[in-house]
Amino acid sequence: MRPSFNTAGPCLPGEHYMLPPERRLARVLELIDDHKYFTLHSGRQTGKTTCAFWLVEHLNVSGRHRAAWVDLQTAREQPDLDRALPIILSELDRAAARDLPSLARSAPEDVKALLAIPERAVLGYLSMLAARSDRPLVLLFDEADGLVGPAMVSFLAQLRAGYLDRSRESFPASVALIGLRPVRDYALAQAEGRTVSWLGTTSPFNISAEAATLGPFTRDEVGELLSQHTQQTGQRFAAAAVDRIFALGAGHPWLTNAMADQITARDVTDRTVEITAAHVDAAKETIIRERRAHIDWLVARLRDDRRSGHRRGRPR
Repeated sequence: MRPSFNTAGPCLPGEHYMLPPERRLARVLELIDDHKYFTLHSGRQTGKTTCAFWLVEHLNVSGRHRAAWVDLQTAREQPDLDRALPIILSELDRAAARDLPSLARSAPEDVKALLAIPERAVLGYLSMLAARSDRPLVLLFDEADGLVGPAMVSFLAQLRAGYLDRSRESFPASVALIGLRPVRDYALAQAEGRTVSWLGTTSPFNISAEAATLGPFTRDEVGELLSQHTQQTGQRFAAAAVDRIFALGAGHPWLTNAMADQITARDVTDRTVEITAAHVDAAKETIIRERRAHIDWLVARLRDDRRSGHRRGRPR
């Protein structure tokens, strides 16, 4: 199977052209080594889950930590504790089975007992999981900012309670909340007044050490990514084409891949033809016309580009 430019889901080594995730994670690795709780946030389709997958594999192979990735997407928009907490514990159990196979599983009756008091279910589950681990435990909660209302508040409050007491009871050494927003904005995106009245604060997770983020690709990194296609197929991107992709996408990973995929998989399939800036502009128009996922940001950017072009006297 030949690799391709990825426009859907996390990048998979060997299946997709991709840059080394570890380049973007130096600060995240420091926070984990220091046993910090933190958020990792950036925009849509910027590589958060790809980086999380790499982190789990890297940390587990290192021999110094045990790590698991927990997807909270199935609990999003579920404010009811009695509905959200069973989903969260189910995802925790699934993540432990997948990423921590050497650790004993929680018995179904133990999980059921925890859910009898949903306000302490996550706290209890994570305490048991950490107690079974022979290394510091690292958990990466993806789509954490999709939790809402009482479920969101309870989840964060239980993490905070375990963190504050972890010198006396087993609990994960490091936790990352991955999403579109830093944790300080979680409550503010919901009913602010209700959250304040419940907790006396806009964030129950005030133990967060830092709000880490993932930056865009540089111009050189865009060139490096595109060059992987050249190495695989022999088809070259002209320097002006690389510049144009970077200018239009501003290094955004999905936008970069979307334009490259449109060109190489649909518009210019003859590998002897060099890809030019004109090909990039044609791909841009196709992506806008088809209104593909995650394109709103690009549409706004390209409208600005068109306006500036008209001011310089360029044709449409």
